Order: sequence, then structure tokens, then C-alpha cells
Amino acid sequence: MPESQKILDREAILARVPHQGESCLLDTVSCWDLQRIVCESRAHLLARNPYRIDGRLPAVCAVELAAQCFAVHAALKADAAGTVRSRRHGYLVSVRGLALLVNTLDECSGTLRIEAEEISAEQDGMLYSFSLQHQDVKIAQGRAAVAFVPGAQ
Repeated sequence: MPESQKILDREAILARVPHQGESCLLDTVSCWDLQRIVCESRAHLLARNPYRIDGRLPAVCAVELAAQCFAVHAALKADAAGTVRSRRHGYLVSVRGLALLVNTLDECSGTLRIEAEEISAEQDGMLYSFSLQHQDVKIAQGRAAVAFVPGAQ
């Protein structure tokens, strides 16, 4: 997937995901296609980040960043297919092969790059692989399954 300028800003992301206010951790979508998405975030640097525990942001919050990336990707795919009204709410149900290569995300001083690739998509859920990078160094990776809630819009 070629690199590009941001194609969605925070406002456009907020219009597509259930995560609102400070709970939305994504700042931009820099590129996407039907299989992959790349997002960026600086939310790990915010003192008011709602996922902090005792002032620190545990590395496991990388999973939340990835999950929000999946949500934006699913919404963009629905938009592209002309099925905006059929966007469905999904819930993270499984994380596998998780590797956390830092102790806390706030150790990272700059922008985080979140990449996700759809491995499979079924009517009732999706499976993604994901990785997070800071200054071109991988800090987390794994796979995650999302289940859609029947009838939820």
C-alpha cells in the first residue's frame, strides 16, 4: 500500500466510530484499501488519556489502538460499498499472538503508527493482524477477532 498524506482527520474518524471524545485514540488515517489500513496516534502522550492507570499507559493499550483501527476500517469499507446504514457494532472477542515490546506506550515520545490487515471477514465477524510502530521500530503486534452484534446498528 503506497504511503500518502492523511486522508481522514480526527473529525472524520469520530463520525465513523463509536469511540467518542478522549476515548477515541486515533488522530488520522493515512491510507487504506479493502484489506489494510494505517492510522496514526499521539493520544498516548496525553496526560488525560482515559486508559492511563496510575499515570502510566500500559503497553496492552496497543490492543485498543488496533481495535479502533479495525472499527474505522470496517466503517470505511461500509462507506465504499454504499452501505453506511448497515454499519454494525463489533466487540473485540479474542487476541492471539500478542507481543508487547515496550512496558508502557508513554515511553514512546512521538507518533505511533498502527497498521492493520484484514485476514478474513465473515457475516458475523472479522479477523485482523496488527502492528504498532514508533519511529519505525515495532512496539507491538498480534491478531484479533471482532464479533458483530446481531441487529445492532
